Amino acid sequence: MSQRSPPEYKSIITIRAGKPKGDISEALKDDPDKVRRLSLSEQQLEKVAATHAADLIRFSHRNLLRIYPKGTRFNSSNYNPFVGWIHGAQMVAFNMQVI
Repeated sequence: MSQRSPPEYKSIITIRAGKPKGDISEALKDDPDKVRRLSLSEQQLEKVAATHAADLIRFSHRNLLRIYPKGTRFNSSNYNPFVGWIHGAQMVAFNMQVI
C-alpha cells in the first residue's frame, strides 16, 4: 500500500532556481501555483531595493530570496545583511575566507 503526500507538501519540497527572463519586475511577479527562488548579489539587491522595495517584500512572503556577496570581496569583509533582511531575504550568504 503506497502512501501519497498531500499536494501542498509536495509543492514546498522543490524550489526551482534559474535565471529570470526579462527585467526584475518579471522576476518579482507572484505566481500562486509555484514557489520560486531568486538569488541577488549585494549590488543587485541595492538597486532592486531602491526601485522595487514593495515588490521585493511581497515576493519574499511566498518565495525564497537569497543574497550573496559580490565576487570582488577578496578579503574577509562582508556587506550589511540588514538590507536583505528588512526586505524578507531568508538566506544571506557571508564571506568566510581566512587570510
